[in-house]
Amino acid sequence: EQNAVVLRRGGEEFVYVLDRRANVWQAAGTTLEAREFAVLVDRLLSMRARRFLGPEEVVDASDAIEVEIQSASGLPVRFRLVATEDGRELVEKDGEWSEVRTGSYERLAALF
Repeated sequence: EQNAVVLRRGGEEFVYVLDRRANVWQAAGTTLEAREFAVLVDRLLSMRARRFLGPEEVVDASDAIEVEIQSASGLPVRFRLVATEDGRELVEKDGEWSEVRTGSYERLAALF
């Protein structure tokens, strides 16, 4: 189970934690529900590759959003999410790039 999600972009960092008693996601250090983030959690936790990119496909990751999912097991899951000029969304995990369903990058970027 997830305990926290850390988002990083351009030197900014936001941490969201799960309040298990209330079963709501909150920005770290607050007691308010982070509804704008909560609607994205399932999407972040269930991202699946639509296709894997080949080594010849170059990705501009200069505006990537870094996502770190921290779990009770203590082993974080880390990946980077980018949007391309042609409207695709790509994820890099462990050095491998893949194309994923669109809609997450723009919504995450709005949190910054």
